[in-house]
Amino acid sequence: MREPRVCRSRQGVSTGHARASPCVLACGVVSTPADELPIEPRGPLDAQLEVPGSKSLTNRALVAAALARGRSQLHGALESDDTQVMRRALRALGIAVDDPAGKPWTVEGQSGQLQEPADTLWMGGSGTSARFLTAAATLCNGPVSLDGDARMRERPIGDLTEALQKLGAGRRFNNITVAHG
Repeated sequence: MREPRVCRSRQGVSTGHARASPCVLACGVVSTPADELPIEPRGPLDAQLEVPGSKSLTNRALVAAALARGRSQLHGALESDDTQVMRRALRALGIAVDDPAGKPWTVEGQSGQLQEPADTLWMGGSGTSARFLTAAATLCNGPVSLDGDARMRERPIGDLTEALQKLGAGRRFNNITVAHG
């Protein structure tokens, strides 16, 4: 075995070491590659994978579908408290969401046209919902109020509201209320 050497870049990441040479990373961890294992190409793969759902990805897909024009189907969406919060809030904003158990969800996008909700949108403890909907609420045709549980009220959202105002949402942002503790 060769003598370990230190490999550092400006970011402290291992770079440029020869193949099969051990390396001591900037953090002091010794990395010794195993014997080479040749990987032979075998041609195209014919496979289908099903990845477990993610609440964050599901909420992103729900917002994207709601802002799109027309019908979207979400396959493999995750049923969770956070995604339930998002679906409930989107419905309150005038977006039709059909979410049958075990089947693809259907979202009727309204081309970025969101309706004024009758009540405060309850975020519970869903940080992704609170952040995504704070931004989406700038597209609403009337005032929007979001609130959440005690822990949610402690979570910072000032950077987002400041960024939205800098992007020109100021005029519309005056109609959005985000509850703080």
